[in-house]
Amino acid sequence: MSFFVFMIVSLVAIRHVSSQNRRPTISFITQPEIVTDIGGDIEMKCTIQYARDYPVIWMKLDTLDRSNDLPITTGTTLILKDPRFNVEYDKQTSTYTLKIYDIQETDDSIYQCQFLIALSSRVHAIADVPLIVRRPPIISDNSTRSVVTWEGNRAVLKCYASCIPRTVIYWRRQNNKVLPTNSSIFKGNELVFPHVTKEQRGTYHCVATQVGGGGG
Repeated sequence: MSFFVFMIVSLVAIRHVSSQNRRPTISFITQPEIVTDIGGDIEMKCTIQYARDYPVIWMKLDTLDRSNDLPITTGTTLILKDPRFNVEYDKQTSTYTLKIYDIQETDDSIYQCQFLIALSSRVHAIADVPLIVRRPPIISDNSTRSVVTWEGNRAVLKCYASCIPRTVIYWRRQNNKVLPTNSSIFKGNELVFPHVTKEQRGTYHCVATQVGGGGG
């Protein structure tokens, strides 16, 4: 009987040591990226196995100057004093969820889930989540405002726009009249008139549309 009890205690001890010796790993991270609009709410998840005794941190990275990386949370404690940020921890899944409310343009960045593998070193296990904040398209100043030319000359109307993530440029004519491309809509930055005719004089509209987003 005493031998049987000894074996049970020994088996439990071996399992305990084995679990403690397992290397912590990030088993899940929100991917590939989060794309949202200004004013929206988002959440990003980071699941870490065997990291009960390690500090888990959410960081906001500064890709231009990494010395300006901003720590947001450590464990379930919010370091960044901003009411728009919150962190939740699910013990059952070992998941840390970073939530950001009322997204602003300045929130656009790479967010990093990380933890120290060794408390006495700077070795990290990391996983990144890019957050892309869509901006309304803005027509650039180097776009064509007006053109004065002779009949028969070649003319070009140019339109450029900036926004995130990306814009597509469309041309259309007032009252949807036919363009020099023999269509009512033309996709591209430059609308070319090989030989201008008097029938082509008038107002042309450049429309900048976000890819996967709203127009402007």
